[in-house]
Amino acid sequence: MTGNKKQVLELARPVFYTTGRMKSVCSFLLKEVRAISGTNRQEMLACCGLSDEELRVLEEAGGVRAGERDYQETVGLAAALRQAGFSLEEIRRYFQDRAPEARRALLTGKRWDIVREIHDRQLRLSKVDYLLYLERREGPRGAR
Repeated sequence: MTGNKKQVLELARPVFYTTGRMKSVCSFLLKEVRAISGTNRQEMLACCGLSDEELRVLEEAGGVRAGERDYQETVGLAAALRQAGFSLEEIRRYFQDRAPEARRALLTGKRWDIVREIHDRQLRLSKVDYLLYLERREGPRGAR
């Protein structure tokens, strides 16, 4: 696998994506997984950059085994959900409930969790920015 493909698969660094960019990243991941010639676990390990333990957990969460129909797509989707911050229990629920409304509700709930987390971090950042402003304007408080 080339370095560019591995970077796309590893969404661990903080990067902001537009909806269109995220769609292309996710569809790239799924296309990459579908391009694997067979349903071999070793190919999945190499493609997704996962450890054997991580792949086993995602297979369990997705309810699939190597060699089964839809193996690559299920494990690829489970990996994308994991990278998006879903817990293993949430991934299990996603695959157990086949109703599109339930899946959308799970995705929407996670989205709002992330929005709340971003909001909390923005508030903390604003407080630090204000303290920096005071520090620059008034000078160090302990040095008087």
